[in-house]
Amino acid sequence: MSVDKAYGTMRTLFLRPNPNTNVKTHAVLDVTNSVDFPAELAHCAAAVPGGKLVDAHAEAIAISQILLLARGFEFCLIDSDGDSDQAVIETARCLRRRFPEMMLGLSGMKPKDFPENLFHKVYPHLFDGTLFADLGVEDSFCSRSAVDIYRRDLNIENYHRPHLRHPYLVLMGKRGRLRRSVREIASDVERVLTEFPRVQEIFFDDESLTADPQRAEEISTVFKTARIAWSGRSKPHAEKKTLTLLRDAGLRLLDVDYAPVEESGFPETSRSATQFTSDCLSLGIRIHGRFVLGLPGETRKSIRDKIRFVCDLDVDTIHVDMQSPQNGSELDQEDLLRGLFRMYARFYLRPKKIWRTVKAAWQRPSQRKRRFQIGRRFLRLLWKGPESLIG
Repeated sequence: MSVDKAYGTMRTLFLRPNPNTNVKTHAVLDVTNSVDFPAELAHCAAAVPGGKLVDAHAEAIAISQILLLARGFEFCLIDSDGDSDQAVIETARCLRRRFPEMMLGLSGMKPKDFPENLFHKVYPHLFDGTLFADLGVEDSFCSRSAVDIYRRDLNIENYHRPHLRHPYLVLMGKRGRLRRSVREIASDVERVLTEFPRVQEIFFDDESLTADPQRAEEISTVFKTARIAWSGRSKPHAEKKTLTLLRDAGLRLLDVDYAPVEESGFPETSRSATQFTSDCLSLGIRIHGRFVLGLPGETRKSIRDKIRFVCDLDVDTIHVDMQSPQNGSELDQEDLLRGLFRMYARFYLRPKKIWRTVKAAWQRPSQRKRRFQIGRRFLRLLWKGPESLIG
């Protein structure tokens, strides 16, 4: 991005647009009315002096209101998650028309039919250093706390994930160039407990939580003294002694990405993933598993194998992303959508899974109403079938 003005002097707005709710395939993943916590954008806003975060999705802010809030900003980074392509493009065009001098950046996935001249630069990964370098952010600012942004710019009651207790809040540790020390994390946890007393769970997003035993030990000391339920992100591999250490520090749940296992075609990696899953469940650590349909080489047989694998793992909850069909694939969008429905139905409609879900909801009265509402929406969607989203 070539500009005459140094980025570090620009007033920067970090924006998550209000998604287009008319996109039918998005409704598959929206039966829970989930809204992800914008932790990455918040940490970026904290690192940039004068940075502000506007989450139009969570606040249901219309474009007309976004244009009012964008006044006075010289650079706007719009977040794209791949499920709101139309909203991203429409928002960017409105900003360009109203503020022709404003620089526009895009983070995350490029929208389909991406207009090449609409954005000045695309940032596929926020923490690879490119964005911070363009904005003139010094290394010492990269690890600034996002708690101030949460308090000033967000309403934590707006964020829901079915596998996390509500309300929850996200703290980040290591992610690319973002490197927060144990002392900084401990300070954030203390501030969360003081400034957000209603928070029921902290989700700790750290790329090395289960991969680095020493890091796990350091983090466990922080949460053991905090005495609050917490969860984290993981790949499907970790030593049992590391998992035991985290469990003893109050770890309630791991959000596990099984996509690398799927990409490998289920050879040796499936056995290690199965062992990891078994270790977690035997220790009482719940698992929210993430899977993907539509990876290169996906076939009807691989979908059947994947469904069997997911059911055999028997994790607590799952989330399935659906990729666009690959060129030359034997599967089209309708095939993948039907596979997505089958996977959810086969996993959640098993008798023992229904019993566990009802039991878990009954044991936590504060979450009971919301869980049963999700269940009703989910069953209604399955009853209608994939045909209700095709066309």
